[in-house]
Amino acid sequence: IAGPLFNFISAIIFSFIFILVVGYAKPTVTAVFETEEPGIYYNTLEKGDEIIAVDVREIGILHSYSELLENYKLGDVVKLTVLRDGQLIEQDVAVQKITYTDENGKKEEYDGFGFQSKSEYVKAGFGESLLYSVPMTLKFSWMVLGAFGKLFTGQVKITSLTGPIGTVSSFAEVASQNWLNILIFLPLIASNLAIFNILPIPALDGSKVVFTLIEWIRKKPVNKKVENIIHFAGLVALFGLVIVVDIIGMFMRGI
Repeated sequence: IAGPLFNFISAIIFSFIFILVVGYAKPTVTAVFETEEPGIYYNTLEKGDEIIAVDVREIGILHSYSELLENYKLGDVVKLTVLRDGQLIEQDVAVQKITYTDENGKKEEYDGFGFQSKSEYVKAGFGESLLYSVPMTLKFSWMVLGAFGKLFTGQVKITSLTGPIGTVSSFAEVASQNWLNILIFLPLIASNLAIFNILPIPALDGSKVVFTLIEWIRKKPVNKKVENIIHFAGLVALFGLVIVVDIIGMFMRGI
């Protein structure tokens, strides 16, 4: 269990560093779009409004603005709590078909609220970072478990998996956009390793736990030849899966 446990502890440390250095994103309204009828806007928000909460759920370290909005669909009405001139104001905005003209005079359409926002990162203090490091790691771990569950139930295709080459490629891509993105990648990778290694798959640490439990129950170890064959078959299958996933990934990325 020591391997996955250390992965989990390292994920907590990386989460602490991420919260301390980066913090969380606080969105501020930068523009409100007019409808096709001049002078009529899609909502009553104003430029400079700081968005504090979505349907009374506060934006913070554990709940980002994008996460709080991800389950809303066309026609839904959302209550946004905004800070305007030092006062908290609640505004109802609807998810609707938005048509606006961009800077180049081109008409664009999307499903949304009809305003633009810009996020600024709010850094947390040492104590707050320490307090939220474990909950954030548990959140990442739950996301990984959810992804594995969707993979096994067919909700996520196996082609969405990433091997070492794909991971390094993604790592380099996000790092080139902003080096701070590396800090969010580290706890995700560590949480992923912790969950994956504890799974009862032959050749992984989780399978060793299973064989140890069997030995405790039977009061004698499993035949070593049989155990070695099972672990070897699992190792070959894992290497094969990694190779196939990376080949598919390189093909899809056009490498």
